[in-house]
Amino acid sequence: MTHKLFLLVLLPFVFLLILAGLYFPRETKKAIPVRQVKQYYRQHTVALDSAVTQLRQAVAQNAQTTLIHQRFREARLAYKRVEYLLEYYNPYTAKHLNGPALDEVEFDDPLQRTIPPEGFQVIEEYLFPVYDRQQKQALLDEVSLLASNIRRLYYIFDATQFTDAHLFDAMRQEMFRIVTLGITGFDSPVATYSIPETAAALESLQNTISLYQPQLQGPHLPLSAALNNDFANSIRYLRQHSNFNAFDRAEFITRFANPLTARVKEVQQALQIPVGTELRAVSPDAANLFAENAFNVNYFAPDYNSHTTPERVKLGQVLFFDPVLSGNGNRSCASCHQPEKAFTDGQSKSIAFDFKGQVSRNAPTILNAGLQRSLFHDLRVAYLEDQASDVIASASEMHGDLQRAVNDLRTSPEYVELFRGAFPQAKNEPVTERHLKVAIAAYIRSLTALNSRFDQYMRGDATKLTFILYPFSTAPCRRIMTKRKAKFWAFPPQKIQPMRN
Repeated sequence: MTHKLFLLVLLPFVFLLILAGLYFPRETKKAIPVRQVKQYYRQHTVALDSAVTQLRQAVAQNAQTTLIHQRFREARLAYKRVEYLLEYYNPYTAKHLNGPALDEVEFDDPLQRTIPPEGFQVIEEYLFPVYDRQQKQALLDEVSLLASNIRRLYYIFDATQFTDAHLFDAMRQEMFRIVTLGITGFDSPVATYSIPETAAALESLQNTISLYQPQLQGPHLPLSAALNNDFANSIRYLRQHSNFNAFDRAEFITRFANPLTARVKEVQQALQIPVGTELRAVSPDAANLFAENAFNVNYFAPDYNSHTTPERVKLGQVLFFDPVLSGNGNRSCASCHQPEKAFTDGQSKSIAFDFKGQVSRNAPTILNAGLQRSLFHDLRVAYLEDQASDVIASASEMHGDLQRAVNDLRTSPEYVELFRGAFPQAKNEPVTERHLKVAIAAYIRSLTALNSRFDQYMRGDATKLTFILYPFSTAPCRRIMTKRKAKFWAFPPQKIQPMRN
């Protein structure tokens, strides 16, 4: 065979190999982490299923209480290893697995039927602090239901689409979950095993992000080393301080959790993995939960057209202090929500309209009210816009009429100009009831104050609360502080308003 003939025979095969490379490319390094994490999710869900099965066997066989407790803790650890993926990709199932042990009523259910709780937290109350064996069958039923909910995941693995952006978002949300629900014992309030569980959750995040570290080459090598160091120090601290009641949550958050959260974000930026742009309660730009820009008040608005703008805040502030909204023209919103008194009136019960007695409740502060999902003591409204109209119409509070107020405002050139600037899309008639409510709500949402000395301390400035926190270095005081975990740590810093004084 001549060389020319050989080449003529060989060239078609070479051409086919090139085409195969184009249409069936080798898996890139960037695709490997996503595939491996999906495998990890499946494998550890199987491990979770196995751990719950062992728990059920221990209960069914009347094992010693210590062994049953051990099996429960092992199952909780298995759950924590998949928690960040489960909560992100399968939140409905996650709620059934680890929701609060409280009866629930659907808001829009006209019959207001009670939905009983289920999952780990229900099982925990059967087992801790003392297991009552007379409740064995009820416990077995709950464990069987838990196992059934876990196996539901097997049917949706293949349909779940993983991306790099989603995985980093899930890890970031898990860090927030650790700070608010994990180390506080909020999702395991009786067993007091939350600190080892937090270590397991962090190890899971470390295993995931380590898959991306081979991509951190060249100038990013120091970042990779810093990430390893942050994870190692955080997990070591948790292992060395596993006593739930003595655990120093402030130290863990300021020295470990917050820096680690920021480091994960830094890695995401270095890898050029995009950050989600969808509207969320926690801003994607926030370094941690205690950052001044951590929360996006527009998330709590009813729709995009109600979002806060500087022009709407300005208009809302003027309306807030204007008695034109009241029935007699003598009372404004600021009559009961006085800025110099932290937007309250300092009274146990506020003075009623026209000084005719008192209303049934006091005037709460409106600082950070823009971050509330429901308003009034009975949670009867979901948005500040509706809260404003409810108060204005109340006979004992403002005794006003929105349409009458709108008619009066339309006669004011100054107000018309302010409304037109705040709602430029409404060219013909900017002064409306809806726009009035939106403006007042925008002003209240602007009163989000997350820069107290406590907030600054939690962001790492140890000088801000030196005088207050040093006494808690003694063991008795620290125990008192940590045992108040459910009230003190289960919420973001806006809950600690009294410390502003």
